[in-house]
Amino acid sequence: MKNSTPSRSEASRPIAAETLAPQEPSASPWIDRHGLAKFFNVSVRTVDGWTAQNIVPFRRLGRRIVFSVPRVEASLAAFDVNSKHP
Repeated sequence: MKNSTPSRSEASRPIAAETLAPQEPSASPWIDRHGLAKFFNVSVRTVDGWTAQNIVPFRRLGRRIVFSVPRVEASLAAFDVNSKHP
C-alpha cells in the first residue's frame, strides 16, 4: 500500500502551468487618478482640478478616489466645442 502523502522530491517539484486554473486579470471598471490622467493624456494635477471643481464624477472608497471612464467621458462631452465651419 502506497502512502498518499507526496514524497519530498515530489513536493519540491514545480507545478505545471496547465494544471493551474487560468487566472484572468479582473477588468475593473474603476481607475484611480493616475490611470485617468494616463487615459486622457493629462497631468494628475489636471485630474485633481477636475475632481475639486466637480467637473468629473468620482466615487470615494475610503480615502481612495476612483473614476469610471465611460462616466467621465460623458461628463467631459459637455465641454466639446463644435466648429462653425463644416
